[in-house]
Amino acid sequence: QVTKDGIQALVRGCGGLKALFLKGCTQLEDEALKYIGAHCPELVTLNLQTCLQITDEGLITICRGCHKLQSLCASGCSNITDAILNALGQNCPRLRSRLPSGGKQYLQFYSSVFFDCITLKCGIYRTTL
Repeated sequence: QVTKDGIQALVRGCGGLKALFLKGCTQLEDEALKYIGAHCPELVTLNLQTCLQITDEGLITICRGCHKLQSLCASGCSNITDAILNALGQNCPRLRSRLPSGGKQYLQFYSSVFFDCITLKCGIYRTTL
């Protein structure tokens, strides 16, 4: 399991990090995402699938700090709400694919996110656990 300390060490040692695959890191928390958002401006790909502890707070920090983000997988992240979609649309204009967990609560936000992500190639996939 990856911890906040592990993420901090990784980011310090890899200054130009462009891709990070943390799928299944069920103990990963928002503090680690905040560190990534603050120190990884070159990040293009982020996979957080089934990182069960993360919330909107951590992902919004990623959006605000990683403007080059093109691919985000957050399926299976049950603590994420519609607030993240607005942050993605406003801060990640290069986003081409997005895989959040969710269901009906996201439908009303899709059009505004699609409008802001002009390079969107792969839409939102609905996943269930």
